[in-house]
Amino acid sequence: MRPTVAELARAADLEVVTPGEGLDGRVDTVRVLEGVLPETLGPGVLAVVPWAAPRRGSPLPPLVPLLTPVLASVPSAVLVVPRGRVVRPPAEAVERAREAGVALLWPAAQELSVEHLRRLVHTTPDELPGPPAALARVLEGDLGLASVAERVAEQLGAVVRVTDAAGRDLVDLHGPNAVTVDPDGPVLPLMHAGRQLGSWRVLRATPLTAAETTLVELVTPVLTLALRVHTTEERAAAPVQALLTAVLGEDLAARESAVRRSRRLAAFPARTALFLVLVPFGTDVSSAGLARLARAVEPAVRAVDDRATVLVHEGSVVTLIDADVDLDRLVRAMYRRTTVPLSVGAGRPVRDVRSFPGAHRQAQRAAVIGRALGAANRVTRFDDLGVTRLLHQLPEHERQGFVRDVLGAAAGTDAPALEARRVLRAFRSTNGNVTEAARLLFLHHNTFRQRLAKLQQQLGDFVGDPDRRLAVFVALDLHRLDSDREG
Repeated sequence: MRPTVAELARAADLEVVTPGEGLDGRVDTVRVLEGVLPETLGPGVLAVVPWAAPRRGSPLPPLVPLLTPVLASVPSAVLVVPRGRVVRPPAEAVERAREAGVALLWPAAQELSVEHLRRLVHTTPDELPGPPAALARVLEGDLGLASVAERVAEQLGAVVRVTDAAGRDLVDLHGPNAVTVDPDGPVLPLMHAGRQLGSWRVLRATPLTAAETTLVELVTPVLTLALRVHTTEERAAAPVQALLTAVLGEDLAARESAVRRSRRLAAFPARTALFLVLVPFGTDVSSAGLARLARAVEPAVRAVDDRATVLVHEGSVVTLIDADVDLDRLVRAMYRRTTVPLSVGAGRPVRDVRSFPGAHRQAQRAAVIGRALGAANRVTRFDDLGVTRLLHQLPEHERQGFVRDVLGAAAGTDAPALEARRVLRAFRSTNGNVTEAARLLFLHHNTFRQRLAKLQQQLGDFVGDPDRRLAVFVALDLHRLDSDREG
C-alpha cells in the first residue's frame, strides 16, 4: 500500500503547510521538476519544486509563477525546496495551493534527500519511520504522567496502572468499556540511566494486537520521562506540603514556626487562596486510598493552578488553590479522574498564612455537611450553609430527639411522612404563599390548604405562631441533615 501525503510528510520530517484534498491521497511517485513537464503530473505524484536564485546572492524569484502550472495538473502534493536558504512559505503561495486543493509541503530541515523520499514511497505505512497516528494522538496535549496514561487507556480501551519503584500506585485509569481483568498481566519496567523508576501495565480482557503492542512499546520511554518529572515535582513539593501540614496542625508552637518559615521561604504565593477539602462520598477509604485519590486529582488541580498544593490531612484530601480558579471546571476535571464519588467543601478565600487553619476548618465542615446532605460530586461552600453549619455542631442524639418531638409522625419513613415534609418545605420556600407552594407541588391551592390544615392539627399552629413555625422549620433542617435526602 502506498503512503498518503500526510504519512510521507511525517516520515520525512516535513511540515504540512496547507492541508488540501491531496493530504489523504496516496503517493506513487516522486518527481523533481527539473526537465519534467507539469503535464506529466497528476494524482499519486509528489512534485518536488526546486526554488533557487538565478545567481548567488540574488533574491529568490517569485514562487507563485513556478507553482501555477504545477498546481494546474493537480498532483497529490507539492514540495518546495528553497536551495541553500531557510525561507518561510510565502502567503500567496500557500493561498494558491489551498485554492487548488493540493497539499503544499515545506521542509523542516534545509537539506533534504530526494532519494530518501523515493525510498519512502515504496514503503508501506506500517513500516514508515516516526510515530504512528495512534502515538501522535497519545502525545497530543499535556505530557504529564496521568494525562499520557489516560490517553493510552482511552486509545486501547484498557486499564492502565503505573507504580513507582517502591510499588506505590501512582495511576489507575480505566478506558472506555474497560473491564476488570487479571492483575497478573505483563509488567513493563520504566528504566532511566540503568535504574528502574517504576513500572506500568496495560490490562485488557482481549489480547493486544501487534500494532497496539508497538504503541505500548513506543509510549514506554515517554512514560519514563513523565515519571521522572513527576518524581522531581513530588520531591520539590514535599517541603511545602510539610509546612502546610504544620500550619494546619494543632501544635501551636509548630504552627507558629511553620508560619515564620513559610514567609521566609515564600512557600505560599502572595495571593488570595482557597481551601478545598475532598471527602469520599458513601464509602470508607484507607490512608493509602486517600493518597491514591490525591495523586489522581493532582493533575487536574495543576492544570488550572500550577502553584497549587495537594496533600492528605486529617482523613481527607486538602487542596490550596488560587481563589480565582473556576471551581466548576476544576471539580468536573477531578470527577473524571476518580472512581469514587466525592463531597467537596470550600472555605472562604484568605490571604494571610495565619488564616489558613480557620479556612481549612471551614472547608472541612462544608465537606462533612455536604456529605451528610447527599451532595455527591458537587461543591458545598461554607458561606452557603447558613444556619445548617450551626445545627450540625449539635450532638446527633439531641438533633434526632428534637426532630421526633417537633415533627412527630412527619419524621417517619413512610409515604405520608415524606409527603408531609414536602408540603412543609414548599410552604417554607415560598415564605408562606399557599398559591405558590401549591404550584411548586403541582397541586390545586385548595388541596394544598387541606393538607396544610391537617398538618397544623398534628404539629400545632405553625402558620399563625412564629415560634412554632421556627421550631418546625429547624426540625426540617435537622431531619434532612441526619436522615433525609429528598430536600
